Amino acid sequence: MLELGAEIAAASPRLQAMSLGAADYAASMGMQTTGIGGTQEDYYMPREGQKYWSDPWHWAQTAIVAACRTHGLLPVDGPFGDFSDPEGYRAQALRSATLGMVGKWAIHPNQIAVANEVFTPPEHKVTEAKEILAAMEESGEEGSFLFTAMLIGGTALGILLVLLIALLAWIGLAMAVTLVRFSRQDLN
Repeated sequence: MLELGAEIAAASPRLQAMSLGAADYAASMGMQTTGIGGTQEDYYMPREGQKYWSDPWHWAQTAIVAACRTHGLLPVDGPFGDFSDPEGYRAQALRSATLGMVGKWAIHPNQIAVANEVFTPPEHKVTEAKEILAAMEESGEEGSFLFTAMLIGGTALGILLVLLIALLAWIGLAMAVTLVRFSRQDLN
């Protein structure tokens, strides 16, 4: 799966995004489920008399995110089949956003508002992103800068830049972020 995802992500310069087709994945893996997305009734771990459901799609979604980020594509979460379960849809969308996905399929009108809510950054995050970009421009430093008493540099800077670029892209800002002064080593 990991190799195939990377191969697909690199297949064409016209490709802009990828997503996991949970039903297709389940069928190809021989999974005993007909549920599309979300947790599955029989996929749990017992502990102290309670059932704790895990996410059977986690590994495959992480592989999609890794392939997309490696090849400059947008990772988008696939469908959640039970459109009568808005909280299940929300939970899956939140897990996907946490993994680095930038959006989620909505296969029913009642899923659209939840997807927009989960994947639209709140105003305070937009403001913070703009402040960090301004601090980067003002710093003149090679690879690190100070922002609200936090020294940002090295790997943290690379992660921060990826998050900022994704955040700014989502809100539709037509901004060019110049990364020329940050070496590739700082972004790895």
